[in-house]
Amino acid sequence: GITILNKNGSLKKEVIKIIEMVKEADVILGTGHISPFETEVLAIEANKMDFKKMVVTHPELYITWMDKKIQKKIKDYGVYFERTFYPITKIGGSLDPLVIIKNIKEVGVKNTILSTDLGQIDNPDPIEGFKEFIEILLNNGITIDEIEIMIKENPKRLLNI
Repeated sequence: GITILNKNGSLKKEVIKIIEMVKEADVILGTGHISPFETEVLAIEANKMDFKKMVVTHPELYITWMDKKIQKKIKDYGVYFERTFYPITKIGGSLDPLVIIKNIKEVGVKNTILSTDLGQIDNPDPIEGFKEFIEILLNNGITIDEIEIMIKENPKRLLNI
């Protein structure tokens, strides 16, 4: 498959150039479906370049699953974790929502944004999915203030609003 790393395990020069371009444009860099190891290498290098707008795409999804230890390690590099509703859905793997809730609590609200990763034709409605996701979080120990940080404050910071 496609990788962002060279044979030595460091970032390809093209990826370094992309980080430079994204930083200069002051926009967000999402990890997409790269491996947790690649994400860690990317976060370390982006931090060295003083880039602080990286979003780790759905770290709880089975295809991009990122161990909590790695999340805790890279959270201080200006990384945000996009926790999504999709892995909780039947089509997304029926993940126990408590896994996401535990990650939010242990890795941090200030490093988390929430979304659905829905909208594709076979998925549930994204608006209804987001409502259900928020309800699940609220019913399992996440406060309304924490929700507001994750759905308002953190995205505003990333978007310079």
